[in-house]
Amino acid sequence: MNTRPTTAGQRDLTRPIVIILAVAALVLSLFAIARPALVSAADATVWLHEAHKGADSTTFQSDEDCGSFGNTGSGVVWHFILNQYAGDDEGALTAQFETSADIGPVAPEKVTAGVQHFFVWTATDDILTDAWVAIAGDQPDAKLVLSHVCHQEGGESQSQSASASASESQEQSVSQEQSQSQEQSVSQEQSVSQEQSVSQEQSVSQEQSVSQEQSVSQEQSVSQEQSVSQEQSVSQEQSVSQEQSVSSEQSQSEEQSVQGVTGTPAASMGNGSVSSEGSSSAIPAIAFAILMLVSLGGLAAVNLATVRRRS
Repeated sequence: MNTRPTTAGQRDLTRPIVIILAVAALVLSLFAIARPALVSAADATVWLHEAHKGADSTTFQSDEDCGSFGNTGSGVVWHFILNQYAGDDEGALTAQFETSADIGPVAPEKVTAGVQHFFVWTATDDILTDAWVAIAGDQPDAKLVLSHVCHQEGGESQSQSASASASESQEQSVSQEQSQSQEQSVSQEQSVSQEQSVSQEQSVSQEQSVSQEQSVSQEQSVSQEQSVSQEQSVSQEQSVSQEQSVSSEQSQSEEQSVQGVTGTPAASMGNGSVSSEGSSSAIPAIAFAILMLVSLGGLAAVNLATVRRRS
């Protein structure tokens, strides 16, 4: 009697367990059947091209295409492109910046065959740390790249300002270099001109000096020739005078000799008469000789004085 109730109670407890196990098995079966479809419908992530991570808006390629943001605002528009996408669904872009933090998810503004265009706006210049697009299904060939940045006209970017400053600085530097080059060229030309002028003046001075030396040498030569000519003339005059003096002395001597031969014999003449005649005949010859010597000495003195004045 006591055994039957126990068996009935056990049956009551096992029924809920069986039902639970059956439901669990059914759920697992349904999950196993639906799993491939869920996997195919799950989102895949396409990450930003590695070379574009860390892109700086002040130095990255710039363009005027700001998408729907236009060019009238004040900020920077980042243009992303998802290409080689084989699916039909639109992706969702999320971008991370150093200053602006995370922006997204952002839907594409333009979709063409296999290409989706995304535009993200930041208030100021920034640095892109990373970006990705969530898409449906596995897309191993899809690639996400940063096409360009667009600086809106309302606010000049740091890169444009830096570029303008660099351009002005380069122009000023080039202008200064050209000015310095021109000044150096002018200075060199002036220096060359001065050197040529000095060289010409020195050449002229040397020529004048040579000419003066030649003139002085010629004058000295002429003076020496004149002096030699005068000395020769004086010598000739002195020779002629000496010859005349000798001739006169010889003539007087011959006359005296003739007188001695034709006159009174020496034995018949007194000593006093002979002595007086000899002394009277010798006095004119001596006086004439003295006058000749004095005249010759005067001429020699005059010639020497003339030679000294000319030299």
